[in-house]
Amino acid sequence: MRFDGDVLSKARLPDLAARGVFFLPDHDLFSNAIPVKVQLEWFRRQFHGGIVSEALDAVGLVDLGDEKAHALSGGELRRAELAAVIIRRPRCLLADEPLRGIAPRDAEDIGRLFRSLAENGAAVVVSGHEVPVLMAFATHVTWCTAGTTHELGPPDTAAKNDAFRREYLGENALRGQAPW
Repeated sequence: MRFDGDVLSKARLPDLAARGVFFLPDHDLFSNAIPVKVQLEWFRRQFHGGIVSEALDAVGLVDLGDEKAHALSGGELRRAELAAVIIRRPRCLLADEPLRGIAPRDAEDIGRLFRSLAENGAAVVVSGHEVPVLMAFATHVTWCTAGTTHELGPPDTAAKNDAFRREYLGENALRGQAPW
């Protein structure tokens, strides 16, 4: 793996975290036993990060910081996890299935947040199966299928790839109507 000009032969999450990489897993990031705001404070202290109240405000959860993760809806929980990303201020965000179980409105907000992170200098790498939604805020598409990786380029170029269009974008894309 290459990161920041260095070749890392044994990339481990703690080492990557020290270099500014934040991994947002496809499973829950928070414990159900402790209020979200307390856990966000731990992120702030460990990584000398941003202000918890500002991060909660940025994701629309100011009133829910004292809740435990199990009391939040799926969209609220994902927003809380994104508050952790904001606090962490990563140089690189690796987000695995960030739109899993998320309402369309939440997906749009999450996409805008990813765009904002990228515009402020973070590399944002997102994996997921909600391809039309992901393409709405992507700047580059890499397609991994059947053990092969295809660099497809910008979303408009990716949509011209017949196999990708057929397998992931659906009928509207086949008729030339981009769903994003």
